[in-house]
Amino acid sequence: MDVEDIATLQSQFELEGEGRRITLDLTDISLLDRDAIRFLERCETDAMKLTNCRAYIRDWIDRERKTRADER
Repeated sequence: MDVEDIATLQSQFELEGEGRRITLDLTDISLLDRDAIRFLERCETDAMKLTNCRAYIRDWIDRERKTRADER
């Protein structure tokens, strides 16, 4: 998952409209960069649900969230 994938997902989210609950199934996601982790962290902050998230991705998201909170 990289910047191009993020742009595609953001476009799809915009088409869904306000008030729709979005769930991202991460079953096939195994390779990400830091931008993708930050994007997924923001998705959860915006009440999107991440399912089938590999443990190392979950840990990385949680660390990113903590880092952002510490910067505030």
